[in-house]
Amino acid sequence: MIYDADERLVICNAKYREYYHITEDVALPGALYEDIIRATLCADPQHFAPLLGGQDRESWIAQRMAAIRTTSRSGSRQPQGSRGQPPDTHRCADGAGARDRASDHRLGHGP
Repeated sequence: MIYDADERLVICNAKYREYYHITEDVALPGALYEDIIRATLCADPQHFAPLLGGQDRESWIAQRMAAIRTTSRSGSRQPQGSRGQPPDTHRCADGAGARDRASDHRLGHGP
C-alpha cells in the first residue's frame, strides 16, 4: 500500500489486501488509512481480536493512528512484528508513506 501525505490510499495490490483481510471495495484510491483499518477490523473481528488485546476497537485505532503520525514526524518507528498486525510504515520527506510486511519477515514472523 502506498499512501499520500494526507494518509489517503494511492495504490494497493491484491496480495496485500488478501494478507491483511482488506476488501477491494474498501481499498480504493483516496480512501483514508484510518477508514481502511476500521473497515478491516469490523469485517473480520475474530481474526483481529488477538491484535486488540482486549482493547476496544476505537481506542486501538486511535493508538495506531498516533503511531503513524509520530512516524511522519520522526521518519521511523519500531516494527510491530506479527502476522495480522498492521504493517510497518515508511515515510518519505514529503510525508507520503508506504506500509509493508518487510519488518515482519526480518523478525521471523509472517508467512
